[in-house]
Amino acid sequence: MTPIFTKKLDGLDGTVRLLEIFDAGSIASGLAKGRSYHAIAVGSGGSAIAARFLARCRDTLGLGPTSVETPMDVVLGIHDISGTDVWLFSAGADNADVVAAATAARQRRCRRLHIVTRGPSGTAAQVVADAGGHVHAVPVATTRDGYLATHSMIATIGSLLIASDAVAYDACGQGELVHALLGRLREVRDSAGRSTTAERFASLGHRDTVMLLADPQLRP
Repeated sequence: MTPIFTKKLDGLDGTVRLLEIFDAGSIASGLAKGRSYHAIAVGSGGSAIAARFLARCRDTLGLGPTSVETPMDVVLGIHDISGTDVWLFSAGADNADVVAAATAARQRRCRRLHIVTRGPSGTAAQVVADAGGHVHAVPVATTRDGYLATHSMIATIGSLLIASDAVAYDACGQGELVHALLGRLREVRDSAGRSTTAERFASLGHRDTVMLLADPQLRP
């Protein structure tokens, strides 16, 4: 692991601690009001992970079916979404693709339009706000989180987790969730664990191809 990436991971505690006092009420309200309705979760790059996580949250809570789409899917889509809630995910809310998706969702007259972002003043966020939608700003310790959008990703996933817990029948509580998330981060950054992981990949060379496979149906 490079020193730059290591330093970035070591700084994630600051973002997670902001979640201890974060008010996820608007996200929780959006989830609750979307109960029994179809939803489209939209994201590209790292934000696609957040979109997939929203789908998992809604499925676990029994809120209704969720389609995970790219911004281009929303732009080129021709189906009626007047009964569908659209959730956009973007770190800075300024990428051209998410701006286009926000505009298309508005033009296609979706039922409710949401965007979850660390950049509430971004262009896509303004499109959502102008359409009467909901801009959910998540807290980050630093906006300089690079192309991996590491802080934005953690903030978004944590915010969705807290909001979903608020909607759940058997809520764990915000404090317990944040504590668990901090614990998991520390496990990942543990020096012994890093050394073990480095040893496992030591035989890989620059000519090797690494394939990462994940089953979204798997649960811990």
